[in-house]
Amino acid sequence: MIKAQRLSAIVPSTDIIKTKKFLIEVLEFEGLTLQCPDDHYAIVKTADTELHLQATTGTPNEMSIYMHVESVNNAWEKLKDLEGIKTKAPFIQDYGMKETHVILPHTNTLLFIGEDVG
Repeated sequence: MIKAQRLSAIVPSTDIIKTKKFLIEVLEFEGLTLQCPDDHYAIVKTADTELHLQATTGTPNEMSIYMHVESVNNAWEKLKDLEGIKTKAPFIQDYGMKETHVILPHTNTLLFIGEDVG
């Protein structure tokens, strides 16, 4: 039997350095657990979760990731005034989650940031 220990998303990025900086400085990921010398692959971590970043050329594949947080409002305060970052103000979904959305810089990845309010 194969028992998965965890799953980690691999996010294609046209600029890993800037995507990584956004994740660490704005979304407060703890930092790097791995970085290749030529910047073609990096792993950032928060709590027990890793997010893998992979260099790509052209338009990255579209993907979505859901990040559960204690406070969407705290996340929104860090996101709302950033220039050049596409975001959506917090709102309540009909499935009982309060969410904000952000496109990760230099990717085609929609990050859902949510907390359970149901």
